[in-house]
Amino acid sequence: MVMSLCVLLGGCSSLSGPTSAPLDAPIKVVVGPVILESPLPESTQIHSFSDDPSPEFEPVIMAQLVDELQTKAQQILTEQLAHQSGLVVVPFNETRRMLADLAPAGIPLTAEQIDALATQSGVDVVITGLIHDYGKVRWQY
Repeated sequence: MVMSLCVLLGGCSSLSGPTSAPLDAPIKVVVGPVILESPLPESTQIHSFSDDPSPEFEPVIMAQLVDELQTKAQQILTEQLAHQSGLVVVPFNETRRMLADLAPAGIPLTAEQIDALATQSGVDVVITGLIHDYGKVRWQY
């Protein structure tokens, strides 16, 4: 009785089916710009100063801090993805050189610019990012 039950259940269920075979070649990835979507109103919300910047220098300092934040985010994302198995990531410095020819810094890429970056770097995937709420903690957390 037990043997016939196993045969019957074996006919109704199976462990076979589509399997995920290992990739023949790793996926080539380039990390494009990471953009701070809504800039913060003051530089003191990004950086601590011993003396607050004067109002005439605030726009210059703010632009430098936002650029540094976006660049660092792109670099960290590139480095973290490079540690993942199955991915070949274009190095950060190479990507920055390619982006300098494609678009001004701090502006999201258009679809055409993304295609151009993919072609120029010879990758399968282009990743870009948006930082929505820098320095804010949502109430759910």
